[in-house]
Amino acid sequence: MIFLLAINFDSVNTTKAFFHDFTKLLNENGATDRLREAASPHELCAAIRKELGWN
Repeated sequence: MIFLLAINFDSVNTTKAFFHDFTKLLNENGATDRLREAASPHELCAAIRKELGWN
C-alpha cells in the first residue's frame, strides 16, 4: 500500500500529531486490511478518518 500525502509542514505540532496517528493506524492489527477494502478514493478517505477517529 502506498500513500501520497499532502501535508503542510509549516505547523510542526500538527505534522507530528498526524504522523503519530497515521503510524499508529498502520501498525494496528487489521487496519491495513480494512483500508484495502475501500473501492474508491472517497471510501479510502472515509475509512482512514474512521480508523483515526476523525469523524
